[in-house]
Amino acid sequence: SLTGIAGLGVYARSYMLNIAGNRIISRIRRRLFTSIIAQDSAFFDQMKSGDLISRLTNDSWYIKAAMTTEAVAGLRGVVMSVGSTSLLFYTSPTLAMVSLLSIPPVFLMARIVGRTLKEKQKSVQALHASATDIAEEVFGGIKTVKLFNAEVLESGRYATAITSAHNKEIDVGKAQAAFDGVVHVAANGAVLLVMGYGGTLVLAGELSAGHLTG
Repeated sequence: SLTGIAGLGVYARSYMLNIAGNRIISRIRRRLFTSIIAQDSAFFDQMKSGDLISRLTNDSWYIKAAMTTEAVAGLRGVVMSVGSTSLLFYTSPTLAMVSLLSIPPVFLMARIVGRTLKEKQKSVQALHASATDIAEEVFGGIKTVKLFNAEVLESGRYATAITSAHNKEIDVGKAQAAFDGVVHVAANGAVLLVMGYGGTLVLAGELSAGHLTG
């Protein structure tokens, strides 16, 4: 019965997040589109149409994820962190301090890597916007393309733009994967550090094996 109740809770959470997310993205797109078309002509001379379309599509989905799924995951992480940290201090303040000392380096590394990934992601979006510009240009002048038999040429231009975006996105994925691997090693290293130091406390009679296991 508890498993069924938990399943219903997961269903309700996913359903409500989906509704909230779609409302958010619809509102963002409406306001963003209204704001874009309200700009003067000089704005459109400086901005590429592909970049503007990318803002209306891709960026909106990123915001939706950040404000729904990721926000809930972050809140759950905070609650679990506070609860586990409180339990650690209740069990052994010394081991709790040893465990917490491993957190600042990971946070510092996450901040540095996060900035790097953000800049690389901007480059990916710019490359995708360039590819979208090429597609719009070709579709808008398809009669001219047909007249000069330039289908192969335009296909090559678009393929080159897409390949550049793809390669850059793979580069971002490699950086993200490397960061995930380092975080995994750091987390396991923190556990081993706590267990190792806790073992010395058990041998010294300052901590029971049961408390260390807990």
